[in-house]
Amino acid sequence: MNRHNFRTRSPFSVWFSAVAIIIICILTPRVWKKYEQKVMLTSQLSDAKEKWQAHLNAVHEIQKKQQEFNKKRTRQNSPLEMGGFVMTGNAWSKDIALLSLSSNTQEKKIHLELATKTLDSLLNFIIRLEKQGAKVSLETHSKEMQLPAPWKIKATLTMEYGHGA
Repeated sequence: MNRHNFRTRSPFSVWFSAVAIIIICILTPRVWKKYEQKVMLTSQLSDAKEKWQAHLNAVHEIQKKQQEFNKKRTRQNSPLEMGGFVMTGNAWSKDIALLSLSSNTQEKKIHLELATKTLDSLLNFIIRLEKQGAKVSLETHSKEMQLPAPWKIKATLTMEYGHGA
């Protein structure tokens, strides 16, 4: 007959196995939760990268359009064409009110309709424009009773600029 030898395990190995099983049971849900969190964060990161790339592409498109607009605007409103407006702004004072303005940048002329407090302030405005190199023609001026106080003089003038006027 066969003779079987049975060995008993030491109590230490049984306790060790039991503790290992308990630790595994405790740590498995935590590890699984961390894994799910990692998957979720990875998904959020990839979504954020896609949005960032879309924003980056939009920024490049906007910059390209802005550069095209700036080139077009530079051609349309060169400093020489805007010179009349700059001259008018430099000559302005608080005793002059603008009623209307029309410009012809092709001919480099600006037509102004103004209201002033006094005739002297109108003449000083014209002198300031002429000191900047503009040729100013006073078309009309009159004392107006319909204007609200303190405005007393209504004037119309044409200013030529930018061609040695």
